[in-house]
Amino acid sequence: MQQAQGGTVYVISGFGKPKKYVLWEAFTIEEITKQDDQFVVSGPGRVLLPPAELTGKDFEKFKAACANFIGFRKIDDQTYTATLKKLAEANAKAYGVPFPKHILVDVTTFAWQFGAYTVGEGESAHAVIACTDPANQGLSALEALVHEPSHAIVGGGRSDAIGLWHAILFYTAGETTRRTLDGRGVHDYKPIITLMYDGPFRGFKQPLELHWQAYLDGKVSREEAIRKLVIDCVPPPKKSQ
Repeated sequence: MQQAQGGTVYVISGFGKPKKYVLWEAFTIEEITKQDDQFVVSGPGRVLLPPAELTGKDFEKFKAACANFIGFRKIDDQTYTATLKKLAEANAKAYGVPFPKHILVDVTTFAWQFGAYTVGEGESAHAVIACTDPANQGLSALEALVHEPSHAIVGGGRSDAIGLWHAILFYTAGETTRRTLDGRGVHDYKPIITLMYDGPFRGFKQPLELHWQAYLDGKVSREEAIRKLVIDCVPPPKKSQ
């Protein structure tokens, strides 16, 4: 076990009938401790949002080689390890920068006029979320825990008077939450942004579902998706008289 320090752990979760498997988490082992007769490993990493579903013949061979994932084992000799690494790295690209590994969250009865806010950047992120706000209750609380810390890595552009950057944040958090819940058997979750298309994000629904969804699906680059969103959402400058 001590030889595993510095290596990467891929956490694979199986659930449902018939059983589905997903890559749930990836982290680097920095600390190894022993509790009674068991070893506990920990270190920096990330939970995939959404978890990446694992299927296909190559995965079935990998599962068999790992004795159906019973226990902790070395997988450096497995060709499927490269696929797990690729999935974990691709998932981290949704925001264009790494998501904070450590996030301080305070749940309160009041959190400014919008029911939630975040201060700090990167690993100093501190999110405050009001549990009394309906938008932060039920399964939407999970989306709030994704959305709020994203403010620590994606700030609003000063020239973005129409709030497109914030709409992208809402859409990204909502879609990753929806996919995560869908993978756990909850198929009817409605992201919070769906309640805002008739309000502050009027006119953004079709462009986001067309261009930003394509980016999240890995079909176009982040730069291309943003370029098309700006073309479709930002009004042309007024001509001088």
